[in-house]
Amino acid sequence: MYFGLGVGDKRKRSTERLIATEVTAIPGVWIDIDIAGVGHKSERLPANINEAMAIVNSLPLSPSILVASGGGLHVYYLFKEPFELNTPEEKADAAWLVLGIQTMFKQKNLQYDIDATHDLSRVLRAVGTTNLKYNLPVQVIECSKYRYSFEDLEQYAAEPTITQISGTVTAFERRPTDRPAKCIIDNCKFIQHCRDNASILSYSKWLTMLTNIGRASDGVEVAHELSEPYGKYSIAETNKKLYQALELMNPTSCQYIQKVLGFEGCPTGDCGVKNPAGWSLDASKGKVFKVQDALVVIQNIVSITPEAVFSDETMTACGILYQYEPATFQSFRNNLRGKVQLREFDKTLKSYIPKKDNSFRMVQDGERPTLQESLPDCPVDLFIPSGYSFQEEGISVLVEDKPSALCPFPIVISKIFQDSSTTDQSFEISWKSGGYWHKLKESRTTIMNAAKLVNVGRGFPVSSGNARKYIQWFDALLKVNDGNFEIVTEHSALGWHGNVYSLITQNESVGAYGEWLRFTQEVRGNTYLRFVIDSSFAAPLLKFLNCRTYTVYIWKKSGSGKTAAGYVALSIWGDPDKLKHSFNATANNIMGKLAKNNHTLFVIDDKQQSEIPQQSISKLIMDLTNGEEKGRCNIDGSLKAQRKWNTVIYSTGEEPITTMNDKAGVRNRLLEIEGAPFDNENTAKAVYAWTKEHNGHAGRNFIEGVLQVGGQYIKELHQYYVYSIKVEFPDIPLPYIDALAVQATADDLAGQFVFGNDGCTMDVIRAIARDLATREENNDAERAKEWILSWLAQHQNKFYASSSGDTYGRFDANTAIVLAEVLDKALLDNGFSPKKLRKELAEIGFILTKQIKKGERLVTMFVWQMNGRGAQCYFIPGGAPNPALP
Repeated sequence: MYFGLGVGDKRKRSTERLIATEVTAIPGVWIDIDIAGVGHKSERLPANINEAMAIVNSLPLSPSILVASGGGLHVYYLFKEPFELNTPEEKADAAWLVLGIQTMFKQKNLQYDIDATHDLSRVLRAVGTTNLKYNLPVQVIECSKYRYSFEDLEQYAAEPTITQISGTVTAFERRPTDRPAKCIIDNCKFIQHCRDNASILSYSKWLTMLTNIGRASDGVEVAHELSEPYGKYSIAETNKKLYQALELMNPTSCQYIQKVLGFEGCPTGDCGVKNPAGWSLDASKGKVFKVQDALVVIQNIVSITPEAVFSDETMTACGILYQYEPATFQSFRNNLRGKVQLREFDKTLKSYIPKKDNSFRMVQDGERPTLQESLPDCPVDLFIPSGYSFQEEGISVLVEDKPSALCPFPIVISKIFQDSSTTDQSFEISWKSGGYWHKLKESRTTIMNAAKLVNVGRGFPVSSGNARKYIQWFDALLKVNDGNFEIVTEHSALGWHGNVYSLITQNESVGAYGEWLRFTQEVRGNTYLRFVIDSSFAAPLLKFLNCRTYTVYIWKKSGSGKTAAGYVALSIWGDPDKLKHSFNATANNIMGKLAKNNHTLFVIDDKQQSEIPQQSISKLIMDLTNGEEKGRCNIDGSLKAQRKWNTVIYSTGEEPITTMNDKAGVRNRLLEIEGAPFDNENTAKAVYAWTKEHNGHAGRNFIEGVLQVGGQYIKELHQYYVYSIKVEFPDIPLPYIDALAVQATADDLAGQFVFGNDGCTMDVIRAIARDLATREENNDAERAKEWILSWLAQHQNKFYASSSGDTYGRFDANTAIVLAEVLDKALLDNGFSPKKLRKELAEIGFILTKQIKKGERLVTMFVWQMNGRGAQCYFIPGGAPNPALP
């Protein structure tokens, strides 16, 4: 059993260990000293523990802990407290210290071989276990109180030589077939730039150069040569940065060099490698140099003759091009027509075509090879999971110590997309087939579900037989590369995402902004149309104003341009046909769409086309203007993520959407306006084609202006209009005042940023406010009072002794005495709540109350028995119709 010397915050399986970049703290420094024995091949080892202790005594500091490992000594020098590695620089300093201390031991004991165990991800045998090589216990033989600071140890750290730097890197495998740095320098414009500007090179470019040039066969030496012209060059500092670049970093990519460093000297198109270090790879790791050399041979043929073509050099080059560059090969073969015998050429070629290496080399525990090291044209460079192989011929996995084919082609997760609104993820999957990389994007839940993955289609080579194998590979790839994937934030919902307002790519601007502006200004003189347009500009302002969602409902006979007004308002943001919605959907469906159209005018057109009953319409208005859905559970009982929105809703109809019995809560969330947005029906009809041709411009200008003036300005403007409207219209409900102030703010800002300060803001608000219900008209008790008086008049014949059938009560002078059971049922049938209304009706004096004593307390009675007996009744003074029936 082994334990990791470095600790980290990433969960690992028992068979996995941290990589150096995942280590977040180390307890101290360490050295592993092997003692000669059957299990060790080297003959240059201390013969016994006494000789091993002589090595330990090379450092004039006492060890904190000495452990007999069964085959040697583990020596620990612990810090006073764990050294936390929160930055790349701290990781580099820690790794450099461990390397420096181990280098000191090596330099003072040259007669012995001491293994390099300086990597931060190092694991050593755990105390209390058994070393099965020797059947000896791993045990502590000395434990002291000595603890050290970083500086205490740093003063004894030795500087590794240039040769030692090259030989001590453990993060990637050096191979005999690696090419010299000259291959990188000759082919990479960026490295040439670093060489030519070495004396003034920025730190970022210098470190980028080191991560690439250092991986060549002679890269460490050449890195020093390229760094030396810099005025503050030092061997020690360059060695330290080289070690960081090679041990703790991947070779910096061409994409980073171009997009982050801003280097513009790269050739147009793909140069054949993903990072400059790729130029030092030979054919055992990629095809770049085989193809490059083959092209040189073909291009150097001066005259096409049988002697030149059938030479061993030319045929070798043709075999390589046939294998790796079929299009180039075919072009060369076409040039041979009439000059050589093509049948003989094709026959000879067969023996020169390179055989593909179909052996699958499995990644072993502790190794960290990357996808691009195995396949240079792979679109992403990630670590290959332990127990897998990845190459041109496909992917294999180790099963019971034997390789088993997982899929017959290379396939990877090349990008992860994160939805900013829902945190849902999508994967970009890339696979190579027919010599080309193909891509598709699907949700994570689809990719990681075998049944769903089979149905992906679009050329993705998956079946029920191999879907689970793909998922096994994807899962291993995700785990070993946690934190290494490129995460792309997506906005599936419209509206604000932080300080960014998303219009979604489907809503790109179309047509001419000037043409849209000309037409809109012509028709915007209509107060109702202008108010609808203001609603569209108001939606993104709610974020700044802490105002709730509200609805603008315009009703009028057909042909008055109500729907056309919605099209004009939506054309501010994009294509109205893509943005409008319908009442013919479930409430859950509408709320889902609202959440995806946050801070953007939500148009539902029109009520008359809906089959939803009036009672459900009222409930829908309440649900939509709540701004969030009610909590819902998943099948497993867990709570679903709650969808939320904050916007303005616009809807239309041919009659009012509310009725007398709708509660004040519904009415106060609804600006219900009777009006015709267009004076000319033909103009209204022209809107549909016009908004299709010109849309998506004004919204961008408006948002730019909003961001420029800032939230505080918008709040102050809103408060100014709240005050102005309160002064002029003190009788309208406060929710109306708040919504009208938002509309006024939107009109004002739209004038500044879109229409050129055309004024009239308060004139528009006044015209609308005059049509809105007052607080008294929206009061539930007042409306119930009017309804009850109307009901009494309609059913007065049920209140006389001479009436046939059931009676509802009786009239006593001008007082209506109504059976409570009858009136309560009538109220309920018409959407009123009798229990809630009793107190409110009593407060306005519409029904009589009396108090009775129950024990020690007085109880107010809203209904009681007439003459102390019989059924419960309401007593309504003035409720008897006038004149009464005989």
